[in-house]
Amino acid sequence: MNLDRGSILNFAPADPDLWEVEFVDREDDRWTLPVIGHAVVVTHAAKDAGDLADTGVYPVVEDDGTHSSIIEYLNNWELKDRPRWRILRKPRTRQAACPACGLEATYAADPDRYFHNDGSDNRPCWLRLVRGEATA
Repeated sequence: MNLDRGSILNFAPADPDLWEVEFVDREDDRWTLPVIGHAVVVTHAAKDAGDLADTGVYPVVEDDGTHSSIIEYLNNWELKDRPRWRILRKPRTRQAACPACGLEATYAADPDRYFHNDGSDNRPCWLRLVRGEATA
């Protein structure tokens, strides 16, 4: 089998609501793209018989309906102008009433707590939930 650099050998889908790639360019401008999966990508293609190909696992991002591995996406820039990038887990929060007191709150899956939107102390409510005196 002939492998070209950039070929995707395997793809594992990911929930785009969980992961994103943050890019930072030379002017410190930032933008993010959702990660739709991870792919095994050929990073070095074998040229001669007996030469081995190298691969790596990289995120696959979506940009304006186009899907590409991070390597392919970064090839749109000259090497000196390529942005830095890192994978981030999106915050998992949702709006909900505090189950202990009924105030408007934001639930954060990590650290598994409700935070009152008005900024009031949520420690008494957290203690009620931990003790089982209130249920979420």
